[in-house]
Amino acid sequence: MKILGMLVFIVFGSSVSYFGFTNGKNGKESPSWPTVNGTVTRSKVKFSSNGYFPSIMYRYTIDGKEYETFGIDYGRIVEGSQAHAFAKNIVKRFPLGSQVDVYYDPLDPGESVLIPGGTSASWFIVAFGGVFIFIGLLVPISFVRKMLF
Repeated sequence: MKILGMLVFIVFGSSVSYFGFTNGKNGKESPSWPTVNGTVTRSKVKFSSNGYFPSIMYRYTIDGKEYETFGIDYGRIVEGSQAHAFAKNIVKRFPLGSQVDVYYDPLDPGESVLIPGGTSASWFIVAFGGVFIFIGLLVPISFVRKMLF
């Protein structure tokens, strides 16, 4: 049973860290990605149990293939009283029907953002996942110590 718990922590931590690493890497690379013109197809402030957030969808075409996605930026975490103001500002910046510059990954054109660059929040996510990996690794270390001593 301890091994199953250990594996759950390690797999969860690895998944979270991988997500954060990918987010951070894309955030760092996105300012140098090519841009294409896009159109905002949805722009509104939404509310969920996690608070307010901007819900932006946009459509763009690359090499005759149309994409519709929702990536605003990489790594931004806004919570609490600032979240509602942040969401309203994003919706104001990208109103429904507006033309926008879409930064897209040339190796994966479906991966795109409206605001290039990243934040330190991505690396916080990597560290958060690392804590779970560390905890998962403590189980076998303590098990081996009990067996040896």
